[in-house]
This record gives sequence, structure tokens and C-alpha cells, in this order.
Amino acid sequence: MAGIAADVWQRVAPRQGGIVIDLGDDSHTHVHITAGKVEVISHGCDSLFYRPAISQPIVMPATVGNLKLLDKYLNMHPTHRMLLIAWISYTLAHPKTDMLEFAEAMHSEWAGTPADLLAELNAVVNIGTQRTREWPSNAIALSKRLIPLQSSLLSQGIRIEFGRGKQRTISIKKEGERHA
Repeated sequence: MAGIAADVWQRVAPRQGGIVIDLGDDSHTHVHITAGKVEVISHGCDSLFYRPAISQPIVMPATVGNLKLLDKYLNMHPTHRMLLIAWISYTLAHPKTDMLEFAEAMHSEWAGTPADLLAELNAVVNIGTQRTREWPSNAIALSKRLIPLQSSLLSQGIRIEFGRGKQRTISIKKEGERHA
């Protein structure tokens, strides 16, 4: 007996001309976003979503927004703010589940060389992402990208430590729930 194969997504799914966001609430609310249109659906969504036990509901997005309201929360140069918003938009428009596999595999701790970490990340990230200018091309570039992120990640309960010595190492540890 053969079953029906279907794509299953976590939180964000592609939709022709846009995306679908699963709010993760008990009402199974989905937000369909296409160019110039936001539609809230509480039943009849054609996208299938998987909700891991760690998933929490997210708030309903505003139907009309102003990205400039984010500025006071993003303590960075205006160019970096624009790049961050572009990256978030791109990530939402191109949903992937492969990074979750890495996060779940990590559990609470990971240790190894920068080259080991880059190899593990490359194993779960699609080739299109790896070919972008932003993706680290080697272990040194990865380390340089992680160093400025240490305090931000620590505020979210993720500690990154760099070991010195003959062979450089990276240690990543989850330190429990943090609230910003």
C-alpha cells in the first residue's frame, strides 16, 4: 500500500508568490503573505506544518507595519540594519528546515575545530546559501563571523568560547532559557 507524499514545513512554508507562516497556536492560524497582501487563515490551509515540542506560539503579525519602528531595537549601523532586514526577508521567503536538524543534533553542547563546525554547517545548509557572499568560505572566515556574535548569542543562552593552542577550537554550549 503506497501513501501520499507531501512536503511538511516548520513555521514557514513557500506559497506561489509568497509564504505561509504557521503561528503555532491552538486555532491553527496561518498567515498567507504575498506581494501587497496579508491574509489570516484559521482553517483550510494547503500547507502542512510540523510542530516540535519546543515550538511556542508566536503573536499575530500586524497587517500594516513600519520597519522604521525596529530601529530603536537594532543597535547597529543603518547599513547593517538594512542587511539584517533583507536577510530576515530572504529567510522567510526561502524556508528551510535543514538548520533545525543541526540545532537538534547539537542538543546542549558542541565542540571541535572551526573547520569541523563549518563542515557540519555545510552538511545541513543548502548549496545556494553556501554560495552567497555572506556564507563563510573557510574556517577562519567562520571564526571571524562568530566573534562579534558572542555577546548577542550569550544573551540568548548560547555561549561560544574559542580555545587557543596548537589547534584552535570552538565550544558552543546552551546555558538554559534566557529572556531578552
